[in-house]
Amino acid sequence: MIKTIQVEVRNPRIYLDENLTYTRATTYGSGSTQSEMHVTLLRHRTGTGLRFPCIVWIGGGGWATADHNNHIPELVGFAEAGYVVASVQYRLAGEARFPAGLEDVKACIRFLRANAEEFCIDPERIGVWGESAGGHYAALVATTGDNKVFDKGVFLDQSSAVQAAVCWYPPVNFKSMAEQLAARAEAKGQPKDTTGKPDMVTLLLNGNPLLCEDKVAFANPLTYLTKNAPPTLIMHGTADNTVPIEQGELLHDALEAAGIPVTMYKIEGAPHASLEFYQPETKKIVLEFFDSILKK
Repeated sequence: MIKTIQVEVRNPRIYLDENLTYTRATTYGSGSTQSEMHVTLLRHRTGTGLRFPCIVWIGGGGWATADHNNHIPELVGFAEAGYVVASVQYRLAGEARFPAGLEDVKACIRFLRANAEEFCIDPERIGVWGESAGGHYAALVATTGDNKVFDKGVFLDQSSAVQAAVCWYPPVNFKSMAEQLAARAEAKGQPKDTTGKPDMVTLLLNGNPLLCEDKVAFANPLTYLTKNAPPTLIMHGTADNTVPIEQGELLHDALEAAGIPVTMYKIEGAPHASLEFYQPETKKIVLEFFDSILKK
């Protein structure tokens, strides 16, 4: 049987550039040896002269485990919608203390700007999107902007500021988060942790968040908040028992008080990092948000 059909070309061809090295960074136990840090790109064809806005994706994993390629399938639709998508690897808490991971993310943004022509990126239209630990870093990228405190390493002639930010279930203030989690555990009659094993926040900060206010403030996005922060979208599940929804509300209220355009969506009944966040309606909200800012 032979059939003839007509096909309308709607979607562009998307190219995958996997594990490009954007910098080299020192990790525990490496001595003077530096490890390569990678970024994977979903990009459009070069040579067309076209430039596309860029979304930098920062995955979560409690600052302890993260594979920057895990979410690539979920991000293809954004590339098809006219974005270059960059999924960034960063040093984990077991490899280096804060602010190493944040410094990596900002170095990647500078790398993308420095190579904007090669990757078909419009360097004036870059947004950041992170979940959980990545949401924490996304909020920090947004609030630090051109504050150079976390700009270390390569391409320092480039800016690490972004024009839009999406933060999914972001930790904001580690002290209040620890208190919120302890109160929830007590309300449920759960026993206190007696293992002596440090949690990921303690490992990240190299200190107990209840006892080291200076380190908590250093890692708090609101420490750096100015009126220059970009428009921000926050999404958080109402049943999140890993990062309480009060953390997302804290970020929202501070941005709103500073006059920053901000919208927060509470997803009813959604726990932490759940499938609700990867459904068509939630992705549509994110895409429309980025479009409203990066495609003006």
